[in-house]
Amino acid sequence: MCDCNELTLPIGPQGPQGVAGINGTNGSNGTNGTNGAPGMAWYSLDLDYYVSGGDTHPYTEVAKFIYPGSSNVTAITKLYAILYTTDTGFTGKVRVIDQTHGDAVIADFTTGTSSTSNLNIIDLGAISNIPASISVFSIQLYNSGSLRSNEVHIKSLMISSY
Repeated sequence: MCDCNELTLPIGPQGPQGVAGINGTNGSNGTNGTNGAPGMAWYSLDLDYYVSGGDTHPYTEVAKFIYPGSSNVTAITKLYAILYTTDTGFTGKVRVIDQTHGDAVIADFTTGTSSTSNLNIIDLGAISNIPASISVFSIQLYNSGSLRSNEVHIKSLMISSY
């Protein structure tokens, strides 16, 4: 006898895994479509660098990172850093530049900080000159201190596309 209220359908094979994005593994169809195009919500670089005072160069490179380009991921909209100094008598600044495209300034914290708190989060300000193609970005620190004991520290850089 047939139970006509029950319908059984065969289960087909599972599809291939989607492409992994910058912010983690995507599901079977990907987060942004059938090809699993990567997105970018935020990414944090764990840094532990400092620049001493008395240096003759106004900005000193402390790190580099590769940016995939806005044609490959969502464009950067904000940059934040943990930035502080060892004393309140001088200021520290940070900027990010695109070395691949003629040292174009991506963001520049021009105000400067004299905070000695290692929890001091700063907003690097307006974002500009975002390249469409893969590029090498440079993180640079500025120290206005005249003594070698005057240090500007960067502990983290958060890259956001919210």
